[in-house]
Amino acid sequence: MISSSAKRACVGTVLTMTAFAGVTAAAMPAQAAATSARSICGSGYTVQVNKVPVKTHYGDVYGYLYLLYNRGNGYNCVTVVKTKFVGKASYMTAALDVKGGRSHTDSGNFKKYAGPVRLEAAHKCVKYWATMFLPSSSPNSRNQSTVAYGGSLKTWKHCR
Repeated sequence: MISSSAKRACVGTVLTMTAFAGVTAAAMPAQAAATSARSICGSGYTVQVNKVPVKTHYGDVYGYLYLLYNRGNGYNCVTVVKTKFVGKASYMTAALDVKGGRSHTDSGNFKKYAGPVRLEAAHKCVKYWATMFLPSSSPNSRNQSTVAYGGSLKTWKHCR
């Protein structure tokens, strides 16, 4: 026969474990949604420009644009990561343009991020930018409240 104090100890342990499991499960979606620019671009890349807001004409931020550089191979990497509508597919573009060189974009319907876009850019200037649309809108939308922009489209920057 199990004593009443032993039963209370077992019940307390089960309740504590259940509460811990609930807290752990509740925290997992937030952790899963967090995607770092470094993990997207890969090993060897360091962040050069951190968290450029990608926002609408009205100031609503849909996500952040990142520019990274790899000294080992001389490549830049661009990615844009959602902070709104994470998990819902929406049209996004991440773009990189190397002065006197190539340009490349990654465009499509993505749930978390666009990119990585990588180009060789050692000792060269770059332009980088991103666009993001509401999940229900399209790239052909002319409604300024449904599209967000961010980055350096007009001037060459980060000349190395």
